[in-house]
Amino acid sequence: MTVSLDGALNALQKALPDGFDGRVNFDITDLGWIFLDATGARVGKGQADIVLRADTATFVAIISGTQEPATLYFSGRLQIEGNLGVAIQLGRQL
Repeated sequence: MTVSLDGALNALQKALPDGFDGRVNFDITDLGWIFLDATGARVGKGQADIVLRADTATFVAIISGTQEPATLYFSGRLQIEGNLGVAIQLGRQL
């Protein structure tokens, strides 16, 4: 599967059209960075409460809802740095 950074951004915007009540940096290790906050998602990094780090396949699995973020975290495919409460809240909204 080939996914571009713009494609990943569009998928995140579709999953969370109203943004998120927190500040999140997604480090998609083989694509780049996406920042998400209450105003929406955009390419790049920002001052964040958490950093979620995963490869493209893992990011797609989370955004598409085919795998639970907690399962991916405990399997080591998703790394989380920062406030775990914010990560749990985000997981519930995806």
